[in-house]
Amino acid sequence: MAQSEAQRGPMRKEGEMAATEIVEVSSPESAPSRYHRICDLDSIWPGEMAVHEVEGVKIIVIHTESGVVRAVQYICPHQSFTLSDGGLEGDILTCSKHLWEFNVVSGCGVNPTGAEITLYPVKVENGGIHVAIAGIEPKYARP
Repeated sequence: MAQSEAQRGPMRKEGEMAATEIVEVSSPESAPSRYHRICDLDSIWPGEMAVHEVEGVKIIVIHTESGVVRAVQYICPHQSFTLSDGGLEGDILTCSKHLWEFNVVSGCGVNPTGAEITLYPVKVENGGIHVAIAGIEPKYARP
């Protein structure tokens, strides 16, 4: 269970972030990608999420209760409401507006099952969370 704000100190507010640091990371499947240092790993406790902006793109960084770190799109693919206003329980992020549910580890919809959210590549290195966003677009439901 996550500690309360009083036990661990204040959470960063939307838009607040540590100085952006760029890390070059290459993977065998693709050309080198630019990863941006978003925040310290210990600034987002297990079971919590925080909104950050990278190169003008809002994302939600999530640290699941099981210790997995993910970065997902900020807007719900259903009707463009902010996912950060929703709830996180285990690996499931629920949009507060129409209760669409997404598994943040896989990006797959739980309710409805055909929906999905964008997962941005994440690296945890040197105590920091690094995210790549270049060329990755949020997903939206088809009308």
